[in-house]
Amino acid sequence: MQIFREFHKIFLFFALFSSVSLLGSEVVFRSQTKDEAFSFVMYLMRKGPWFKRNGYYIVIPDHPEFTLRYEKDEALSEGDTRYLEDLFSREIYDPGCFQAPLEKLVAEEETINRALDRLGLLQMNWSFKLMPKYEVVLTMYGPGGKYDPKKGHVVILIKKDGTFVKTDVSETILHEIVHIGIEEGIVQKYHLTHQEKEGVVDLICSHYLKDLVPGYSFQKIGNASVDPFVKEDDVIQDLPTAIERYIAHYPR
Repeated sequence: MQIFREFHKIFLFFALFSSVSLLGSEVVFRSQTKDEAFSFVMYLMRKGPWFKRNGYYIVIPDHPEFTLRYEKDEALSEGDTRYLEDLFSREIYDPGCFQAPLEKLVAEEETINRALDRLGLLQMNWSFKLMPKYEVVLTMYGPGGKYDPKKGHVVILIKKDGTFVKTDVSETILHEIVHIGIEEGIVQKYHLTHQEKEGVVDLICSHYLKDLVPGYSFQKIGNASVDPFVKEDDVIQDLPTAIERYIAHYPR
């Protein structure tokens, strides 16, 4: 009977591993539509004070009507919003800027897929969340990267000339994918601060994905107090237990 139980465990292990490897996660690349881009800019305008408090440099449309309102940190009226939307549509949004960077993203697909395969082991070991589909969405606004844990969207910033803000764009994409993976089971469950969650993402990327992003640059806003509590084996085997040790030392 004991032999049967052990065999059953081994069978389940390979069944789970195979389902992760064979099914995988789909990754698609696209640019923001005009409506998406304007809605994103309005989000940035509303969140301006938060971005400033947390040390983020935010790109908004390079137009005095937008910069003036962003710097004021005032709520926009319905009339202001309609005026800015018309201005954005007529004078600012340019879909042609996305063509070259979208073509460059194709070269990053192999690295991203290899990382997703590897993150499948974390999904199996401690419920890292892998989405069935990720949409890497290019924008000309915002911080360097942003993620949506519900939709699986990873928003990446490009410059006006069509180049990426960060040379190693796969690093930014994987950073945001890791954010999505720990948002519910780690960040929300253990009530991590913004700085703490950035520190945990840095550790996962620099430990577990180091060969895929060898030049990984740590976020300046990340909280290094997490570092002593999370080793590479913890990332692989049981990150929640490591975070529980951290929380015991730094109670909420």
